[in-house]
Amino acid sequence: MYTQAHSELAAIRPGMTIFIRYGVPLLAAFVAGIGLSFDLNAVVLPALVLVVAIFIFVTGGVDTDEVARQQSRFLYVAASATTKAFQLSAVVALLVAIMGGNLEAVREGLLFGVIYVPAMVMWSLLATRLAISAPLRAKPCKVVVVAVSEASLEFVTTLTQDPFVSVDFRGFYEDRDTSRLPAGGVVPIIARIDGIAAHIACEPVDHVFISLPMEAAQRIGVVMDQLLDSAASVHYLHDFVAFKPIQESLSWVTGIPVYTVIGRPDCGLPGAIKRGFDIFGSALALIALAPLLAVVALLIRWESPGSAIFKQVRYGTDGRPFSIYKFRSMTVSACASGDVVQATKGDARVTRLGRFIRKSSIDELPQLFNILRGDMSLVGPRPHAVPHNEHYRGLIRGYMVRHKVRPGLTGWAQVHGLRGETETIDKMENRVRFDLDYLRRWSVALDLYIVLLTVRQVLRGV
Repeated sequence: MYTQAHSELAAIRPGMTIFIRYGVPLLAAFVAGIGLSFDLNAVVLPALVLVVAIFIFVTGGVDTDEVARQQSRFLYVAASATTKAFQLSAVVALLVAIMGGNLEAVREGLLFGVIYVPAMVMWSLLATRLAISAPLRAKPCKVVVVAVSEASLEFVTTLTQDPFVSVDFRGFYEDRDTSRLPAGGVVPIIARIDGIAAHIACEPVDHVFISLPMEAAQRIGVVMDQLLDSAASVHYLHDFVAFKPIQESLSWVTGIPVYTVIGRPDCGLPGAIKRGFDIFGSALALIALAPLLAVVALLIRWESPGSAIFKQVRYGTDGRPFSIYKFRSMTVSACASGDVVQATKGDARVTRLGRFIRKSSIDELPQLFNILRGDMSLVGPRPHAVPHNEHYRGLIRGYMVRHKVRPGLTGWAQVHGLRGETETIDKMENRVRFDLDYLRRWSVALDLYIVLLTVRQVLRGV
């Protein structure tokens, strides 16, 4: 979620942010508009231009604040730009088709999208790279951290290595002896915590991050009293709740402020767009992959008698059960067994063809039908077997929160290498950690970004 701290520390200057968000899509639309040879009269043309301008003003182009939160950021720029470009292309194609009312008009409307989408993507990538380059990036903000901890050390390391933020880290305020610090004392200590006010008076800073534990409320109060005498922005580094919020928001309910800690991300219009993306994407994939699906089904039946499709009950949205479809990769007797045991490397229950389709993820393709039905989404936390859910929900904190959205064919955890068996609790904890992070970050652009990462990994044979 976008925050004020994020905006203040951004390496991309406000002017470049506005250009990437509004200027790039306008220029791309202008170039695509030149490609239209459709005869628009003096009334229709201004109306079309006005609609395009309003659409871009409302939806904008690439959100640089959101980009700065991602890994493989330029791939996310491409995903975000593609999402926005397709939205505008659909609007323009529909308007031109209605205005013309003939086949030629439809062709011209589609031509706009053919030109606009790649132009939007390429110019967004170029503008973003230029925005974080040394000549154009924002002046570094002076940053200090109150208290040394493992969390604050990790934060500083990440902050100083991130090209999308512009910071000049000055050091830590700390009272403890260097021998008692987590890093063995190899950290820059610039003053004691009780001397913050005096130090800032001599050496002004832009941002102060407080990394004291919540139980040290009295010490936090002392720090705040000192910082109130400065012009520095103050941030608390740790969450003020024990569980990191999922789609947190502050809203007014019957006139009373309510802070939502766990909420559903894919609701309202964004959720409808996600569902439309699922329907279109899964239908297109089923049409394109129909020959492959038929061949795999025949090969499974040829290798071992029995159904080519394996069904198993999984937990879906809000923990409701549904039947998931997969190509059968094990023997019929193993699939008929009531025991749900994860397949392991060299598992004797897996057939020869089954090993190949599991490694290549082809066994998951029938879940495209689950997506069409609405049981699943193209992107989301991977669904686990019911016995595994019941086992891990008691061992991993926040495990069931991952069911706030539809399970996915691919997910944030999977593109980070967390695929296959989870034979240890640590592996499942890591998978859940990425699933919950997906819920916090979710957007339609992030879904497309994950799909692109998945395709790249499949082509590389990951």
